[in-house]
Amino acid sequence: MLPVDLRRHRWWILLAAVVAGLVLLGPRLSGFGGGVATAWAHGAFGSASSVALTLELAGVLTLVGLAFLLPFQGGLFNIGAEGQLYAGGLAAVLVGVYTSLPAGLHFGAALCAAALAGAGWAALAGALKCWRGAHEVVTTIMLNYIAVGMSRYLVDGPLNAGTYAAQTQPVAVTAQLPVLWSAPPMAVDAGVVLAGVLAVLVALGLRRTVWGYELRVVGGNPRAATEAGISQGRAWFVSLLLGGAMAGLAGAELVLGMERVFTATLSPGFGYDGIAVALLAGGEAWAVPLSALLFASLRSADKALQLEAGLSPRVIYVVQAVLILAVAARAAWRPHWRRSRPIVRAEVPWGS
Repeated sequence: MLPVDLRRHRWWILLAAVVAGLVLLGPRLSGFGGGVATAWAHGAFGSASSVALTLELAGVLTLVGLAFLLPFQGGLFNIGAEGQLYAGGLAAVLVGVYTSLPAGLHFGAALCAAALAGAGWAALAGALKCWRGAHEVVTTIMLNYIAVGMSRYLVDGPLNAGTYAAQTQPVAVTAQLPVLWSAPPMAVDAGVVLAGVLAVLVALGLRRTVWGYELRVVGGNPRAATEAGISQGRAWFVSLLLGGAMAGLAGAELVLGMERVFTATLSPGFGYDGIAVALLAGGEAWAVPLSALLFASLRSADKALQLEAGLSPRVIYVVQAVLILAVAARAAWRPHWRRSRPIVRAEVPWGS
């Protein structure tokens, strides 16, 4: 018996088959659709460097997708992954530039600092939500502006590398993430593996731990959670902390891996892309890397789609919106008897 019910995920299997078909058969197709498929396949997977870029972006998008998905399981909307990403990247560059540690410890310390910074930034919204009743959408969006503005001030002033560019000094070699596969000018680093491992851990944690069970009960039926003695505030606060830590690690992956410096434009909106990644994954943590890979291929093929297919860069966002609408429509068109099924499944958490 397979650990995953394939019937429940047949739409994901169909989507993966369509994407694989476009990548493999795109160059043999003709016409406008074939030109788009060819440009997409060539831009995202046509060379070793493009594959490396796609995988690197997929790692970052996986982490920000998890940053949204974790609080979302409890009924919260963490719109602050962008600010948490900047906070984590800033903490990573501070450790990577201004501390001196052995190679094995240096990047580990930078990753830990990034996770703590992202969690701490999310904790501000969590505290306002749990103890003052402030809506998390408002607070996380406001914190995004503060984090991005603070980062730009620091890279323009105190942390500037002494150049006209708004960036810090490069992180030390010992703080850089280990390279797994080099494809100049890109390389695949250990951050991609870290993102995949964390996705598996989150999937297990949500489905096979007491805390994950409680979080899903809070998100599925708050009244039942209160009757069962489950603390909503604790579940919300911890989920925001963990989500912030994921976004902070995404910032560290950018700083310690792809960029190796902290810039004023570190993220072109990755934190907001994480919302789309999580929604397309249907709330399933194991599907977040697959969803992230799809969005990463669109981002890495951006220039190819413009130059080879003549598409506007805004088409990428249109495609993302269409994918999300397709997921939402699929949920709305389910038969009534399927929609009436309880959200929380009867699964026995570990340790019960």
